[in-house]
Amino acid sequence: MGLIKEELKIKGDKGVKDLKVLFDSGASVSVIRQDIAEEICTINYFKEAKPMTLADGETTINSVGTCAFITGIEGCDIDDNMRVVEKLGSEMIIGASTLQKHKIKMVFDEDEKKNKLDLSECKTRIDRL
Repeated sequence: MGLIKEELKIKGDKGVKDLKVLFDSGASVSVIRQDIAEEICTINYFKEAKPMTLADGETTINSVGTCAFITGIEGCDIDDNMRVVEKLGSEMIIGASTLQKHKIKMVFDEDEKKNKLDLSECKTRIDRL
């Protein structure tokens, strides 16, 4: 379980926004804060909010729906659905399901500043489109 932060342009069907994105191998799914999601994508709301338990095993947050996103980093085209949550400490988190879908690996170093993403096996390379 580890974290890497990147500033990325996130695109939805309603717009584009620069966000501070947290890549978190401990998060099972990708999530975005509701106030930000409302600006960039059409939210498919659930009939009732669905509680999600965070990695600590105790804290729960409410997921109110889903929406789709597209972003790119160093030639890797990343697209997926994400859960929309009412409150979140980060603007957006890219979780394990998205990392696995696109074959993105997280490489960690003793010096946290040297942590990086390995995009060499990225499923969809922008330069191939």
